[in-house]
Amino acid sequence: MVIVISFIAFSAGGCLALLRFRRRLSALPSLSLNLGLGERVEGQLHYSYLHLKKKGRSNQWGSGDLTVGLKMRLCQESPRLPAMALRLATKLPNASFQDDFGTNQFDFFMDFLASRNYSKVSTYLNLGLAILGEPRRGFSGQDDSVRYAVGVQKPLISNRLHGLLSVEGMAGNQSIKHRCSLKAGIQMFVGKWMWDLGGSVGLHSRSENWGVRTGPTLPFTLSSNW
Repeated sequence: MVIVISFIAFSAGGCLALLRFRRRLSALPSLSLNLGLGERVEGQLHYSYLHLKKKGRSNQWGSGDLTVGLKMRLCQESPRLPAMALRLATKLPNASFQDDFGTNQFDFFMDFLASRNYSKVSTYLNLGLAILGEPRRGFSGQDDSVRYAVGVQKPLISNRLHGLLSVEGMAGNQSIKHRCSLKAGIQMFVGKWMWDLGGSVGLHSRSENWGVRTGPTLPFTLSSNW
């Protein structure tokens, strides 16, 4: 079987978040690679290198996690139905739990994605399941959590500037895994490049206090003879 790569989209940027207990976490760089594998399937890779600053401790640099995903289109948008897709992903245990960069556990995600275009806005809804490993001593098993995201996107200036607003979060059996954030941003299109600039505010006590992110994305469309 021959897999034809129809497009490539590469993103490189950075983000900064102020977390609980006066921890400041930066991802620099934050890298993403999306590969179109035929007409219905998209491969996804995401990796970050992290910097952690804690009150009373020296700055630390370390590896974040590598997430490998696969998105499969279920149906295109029609007058009766939104566009729908299924995304499966695995987070590899690259980040150190001892250094507070991650959990050092495998995590698995399954998300249902739906989007709909209207005359002036586009909307999307993501709903999924996260199976999270448990890194803490004295605890065993796994935590099954629900992930969700709902958002809207609106063209602002001749389709060269888009505004985005969303609420994203996670809820599970353990309150320590609860997250909820309000996110807003803009996307600027310059030639083939798309530049993303945004921020977030935590709506739950265990979410980040605030965060900012920025970075460009460069897509490549490959010919059928590639």
